[in-house]
Amino acid sequence: MFSSSLRKRPQWESVPSNLLSIPAPQWQEKTLNTHDIDVPVYGSGGHEQRMCFLLLSASDLDTQEEVVERVERLSLFNEGQHVGIVFLLKEKDGKNGFTAYIKLQTILLDLRLEVSIIPLNSLRALSTAIFVCQRQLLLAKPIIAPVSPVTILPHCAARAQLLEHTRNVLSDMFHGFSELAAAATTEDGQNAIKEYVPDKGQAEQAIEFWLSEYVAE
Repeated sequence: MFSSSLRKRPQWESVPSNLLSIPAPQWQEKTLNTHDIDVPVYGSGGHEQRMCFLLLSASDLDTQEEVVERVERLSLFNEGQHVGIVFLLKEKDGKNGFTAYIKLQTILLDLRLEVSIIPLNSLRALSTAIFVCQRQLLLAKPIIAPVSPVTILPHCAARAQLLEHTRNVLSDMFHGFSELAAAATTEDGQNAIKEYVPDKGQAEQAIEFWLSEYVAE
């Protein structure tokens, strides 16, 4: 699947028609909020998951705050597994995106997020690059390392980042994001978070974050 929003982005507007012209596999156009493209991957038990990608170029980095927000949101998808960023190295105007590519790597380092960046020389090569990633994952040779939940947890707050002590308390209380999200959306779970997190403001921010995530879904 690919996001219909690509049609409104000058550097990526040709992607929908390119993908739809491919006879197999067939692509579908959807409204995707977390990412731009996803493809199915299947586990050993035949369970389907989605491998999700953001499509970025040098022009996107002109609005760095928006890029950071999108990358952080992507890293929360499926607890950071099976996600990546496809970065277009050469835009329509011929501008070389290598400097922006390095800048994006720096942003990820600053955020302490382990998300793979796949350099792309041509939009025509996009589907090939995506399916190479998919194939490598199916062969049990993942190119994308899972992001540690502890790394992401500080960003799971409605406003300012969670403090280290708050992060440690929550990681001790819950074994994963699914448990934390479930607790934050129930009265008993909220009471437990408020009881064990010393900073009540931080507790409220953590709860508010997961409540807003569920509303968005």
